[in-house]
Amino acid sequence: MKIHFPRNWIDDLFNRVDIVELVSEYVPLNKRGANYWALCPFHNEKTPSFSVNREQSLYYCFGCGKGGGAVQFVMEMEKLTFPEALEYLAGKCQLALPANMSYEDEQASSLRERLYELNQEAAKYYHNLLWTDTGAAVLKYFRNRGIDDGTIRRFGLGASSDSWDNISDAMQEKGYTTEELVKAGIIAQKENHSYDVFRGRAMFPILNMYGKVLGFGGRIIGDGQPKYLNTSDTAIFNKRYGVYGANLLRKQRRLERILLVEGYMDVISLSQAGIQGAVATLGTALTSEQARFMKRFSEEIHIAYDGDEAGQRATERAIEILRGEGLTAKVLSFPDELDPDSFIRERGVEAFNELKPLTDIEFTLNRIKSKTDISTQDGRLTYANKAAEILALIKSPLELETYLKKLCLETGFSTEALTAQIKIAGSQLKVKYRSLARGEYRRSTAQVKPKYALSAEEELLSILSSKLLPEGFLSSEDFISPLCKTIASELLDNKYPAIIISQLDEEDERNWAARLFSKEHKYNEESALSAAESCLSVLQRARLEKKIDELNERLKLAEDYDRQSIITQLQEATMQLTEIKSK
Repeated sequence: MKIHFPRNWIDDLFNRVDIVELVSEYVPLNKRGANYWALCPFHNEKTPSFSVNREQSLYYCFGCGKGGGAVQFVMEMEKLTFPEALEYLAGKCQLALPANMSYEDEQASSLRERLYELNQEAAKYYHNLLWTDTGAAVLKYFRNRGIDDGTIRRFGLGASSDSWDNISDAMQEKGYTTEELVKAGIIAQKENHSYDVFRGRAMFPILNMYGKVLGFGGRIIGDGQPKYLNTSDTAIFNKRYGVYGANLLRKQRRLERILLVEGYMDVISLSQAGIQGAVATLGTALTSEQARFMKRFSEEIHIAYDGDEAGQRATERAIEILRGEGLTAKVLSFPDELDPDSFIRERGVEAFNELKPLTDIEFTLNRIKSKTDISTQDGRLTYANKAAEILALIKSPLELETYLKKLCLETGFSTEALTAQIKIAGSQLKVKYRSLARGEYRRSTAQVKPKYALSAEEELLSILSSKLLPEGFLSSEDFISPLCKTIASELLDNKYPAIIISQLDEEDERNWAARLFSKEHKYNEESALSAAESCLSVLQRARLEKKIDELNERLKLAEDYDRQSIITQLQEATMQLTEIKSK
């Protein structure tokens, strides 16, 4: 269910939120001048560079460059989506959510809440069963795996009985219907009878980042198939979204890296050992949706899959997904085909912390090499060609040179030949691989040429936000880049800077706009007008230079009958540019 948030409702919310009070709940603020200052909550620093402006309802860190309004701050600190942050702030301000839900939406919302409650009750039941004779075999399994009672309770681990209707009877006694149990994926129906989905299994509650139980994973104890079983997709659970251990991520606001492992027991063992940030996919290969979810908490993912061949193939697939979402992927390789759980139990935390992750490039090259016989000329040629496709993804010349030197030694080919092959591979890469190249993002303001024009636009927007210019002095058409035009239009429409920032799609754009609006001004009405006129002159010069470049290009391709018209336009534009430069 998605709630539509009308613009006037969002404006009302922004008017109610005091960003100074909001930020003060997370970091202590000290007033200095017009702003409040603190040590940045987003990066480690010793001198306060995090600024909060109550009047504009904005924050900006001059150290790490993060900035925005109340919504962006809550999104960063609580790891929420934009709609979730709006609901969070509305709750704090006691502002009712928009009354725009249809009857179907209300029914869906009611069902979702009912399923959350049902899953919570089922999780308690499975957990309590673990400590009885019925759960003895499962409890023994957990203890044999080195899991202590405190960890069992912290993860809410449980047991399901061998009965066909044990959980069904228990939940119906609490008032839940057969239909609700089916919709939660706890029981299944076949023809005219129903039965418990999970029987004779170690039970792992799967929680979302807020601690609500979405569903369950179950591992068979003894004989039986399948060995692992997850709740099927329901109104509140989809295996493509979220990860096991999501609730633990939210408690760690700044993670240098996330450890992506294969199994639930890996997450539990690593957590028990004090290693933070471990999560697992939900019984499926890594998906783009899961990668985007993890990106909320860290830009760097260390893949720690099993050391066997299946785990290595899964690592290759995961690297491709993570690259596609602009994440930095590294790989932890375990010796003797161990998995993270067995490695931590056999060799300890210190040995785990000493493992050095490979870059995604290193891992991929090693995999290619392991499958190729480079003792032969054909093998070396195959290896070099495949390696070139991978090295074509590298943007850093220094990083590329490091791999090139190694590849030269391994294959016997010259640097020049390998470099040429890399260029060919780069030109032939598919569109999907181009997006893998470190998730490069180009802000729309970067379209402005030359750079001094962008500086002029930034300064002009900053002056416009100060409200010192006379009405009608500027219009959005005075700006060049699409982003600056949009922001100017909103400012001229008397929108708050914080609201304007909340409407921008990209984080880079929001941070850039926050920095722009956070500039301290020393203008009065007269000096602001003079500075604005100077900026407009710079932008006019940039337009003329661009026009001259375009006319020169047209002149090269023009037919004889059209050349004189273009030359006349060139002369006029050049004269105008000379006049501007002479002022």
